[in-house]
Amino acid sequence: MIASRAFRPLARTSRFLISLMLLGMLSALCAEAHAENTLPAPEPALTHILFTAGSADLSAAALTALDSFTNQYGNRSGIFEVRAYGGATENGTDTKPRRIALKRALAIRSHLAAHGISTQRLILRAFGAPSDTGDTNRADILYASR
Repeated sequence: MIASRAFRPLARTSRFLISLMLLGMLSALCAEAHAENTLPAPEPALTHILFTAGSADLSAAALTALDSFTNQYGNRSGIFEVRAYGGATENGTDTKPRRIALKRALAIRSHLAAHGISTQRLILRAFGAPSDTGDTNRADILYASR
């Protein structure tokens, strides 16, 4: 009887420590879930082309950015990847943003081809909404390989 009374404080301490461990694990899981829901920053791109929402037309600013890109990278070797985004969907199943993104990528390809960059050096990728914190109505041009 005396021995069991001696272990009661240990049992309470053990339960307390187990509770603290479970609370710590729960906090870590919540932090991990929050990190998964936070979008990363956009990848560093050679250039970003901005579009008006719902449009694939190249604005004057977009044409200037593409001309600057052509002047700076047109004579360099390598393959470029054009990642075009079409904006966010309201219900998550709408295909319109992806169609707009494809039109944007094709408009960029046409402009670059007209200014001397071979279409064989371009990889086009059309997405709906971006998976980062960048503008949802944009296209990025990156090096696919050097």
